[in-house]
Amino acid sequence: MIGFAYAKFLNALDPIYRSLAGGLVQNITEVMPGEPIVHITDETTEAIAGCNVMRIEGNALPMTWRLLASALANEVYSEILLVEPDMRFVSDVREVWAEDFDDVGDDGRGGQ
Repeated sequence: MIGFAYAKFLNALDPIYRSLAGGLVQNITEVMPGEPIVHITDETTEAIAGCNVMRIEGNALPMTWRLLASALANEVYSEILLVEPDMRFVSDVREVWAEDFDDVGDDGRGGQ
């Protein structure tokens, strides 16, 4: 399961973020066919096409909401990779889930 959190906080930025999120969904579908994707959002934001949707009730400031979204996603899904809407995959990363780990990061050089 790959998840991303996006809720519409500012109308002016919504088209940009929706475009980024849509591009992420397309990227995941192309690079990792069949991998479930979850859009974590609030009660009113329109869902991004091609995703399951997890809705979070209540109001919070944007960064507090994002932390809450991450925490709740980790409670609901036993295995989930949370990514940002502007991230793109260049290869299938599902083999990493066979390893025992809590957290993983990139060295910033695009290496494996």
